[in-house]
Amino acid sequence: EAQKGPPSPLVPRLRLKQCITDDAVPSSLRCATLVVGKRLFLFPKGRDGMCDLQFAMVMDLVTLRLWALRVMGSLPLRCRCSFLVVGESICVFPCDSSGRADLKLAFILTSAEEDRVYSQGCYVELDIPGPCQCEFVVVGRSCLIFPHDGDGNYDLTQACVLDTELLTLRVCGGIIAPAPLPDLPKCLFVTVGFRVCCFPQNQTMKVSIGHSWVTDTNLGMVRLDVSPAPGCTMPPPSQ
Repeated sequence: EAQKGPPSPLVPRLRLKQCITDDAVPSSLRCATLVVGKRLFLFPKGRDGMCDLQFAMVMDLVTLRLWALRVMGSLPLRCRCSFLVVGESICVFPCDSSGRADLKLAFILTSAEEDRVYSQGCYVELDIPGPCQCEFVVVGRSCLIFPHDGDGNYDLTQACVLDTELLTLRVCGGIIAPAPLPDLPKCLFVTVGFRVCCFPQNQTMKVSIGHSWVTDTNLGMVRLDVSPAPGCTMPPPSQ
């Protein structure tokens, strides 16, 4: 039986609204979607997982206008890739069929005007590792990249940082990784503000608090060691 009287403000309700689309927007298309600020970006994607980055569709989530645009700059015609939103930018990492990212081919998509998106290449250091499985951790305007073997065993000495404002990709493992490295191959990363807390783990995923450290990106990639407060003892490794 329908409820009588005005609707309760405590009951959530969804309202369907029609989008305003331009003529250039296709009626149906397989896409990879990303939310950047108040915009939704849609990149055409084939059945084989390959993305066409030559053009994109953008929806303004406030006005609900949907339009198509051409991405400006030097771009691969079709490629598998991982997308990562960092601030107001979209970081693109070309991948192979097994999901290994080729960091040396990374580039950034940025919105210049309402109807323009352009690609920017990055300055890549020569010692950036080759194609590998990666863990991406977004913090501030940067993205920390931790290569691993596919089973979560990290090589922290090969850790990299992508700065979306300076457009640089460099190895920072020698700065943020403790020396000597703990004999714990896995790691748990937690972002707190502009800091990334790193908790080494063993093969059974137990965290070793006593070997943890903090990377502060606001101070220019500085490693801060964790020490117990007076009267506090570090617990043994645990889940």
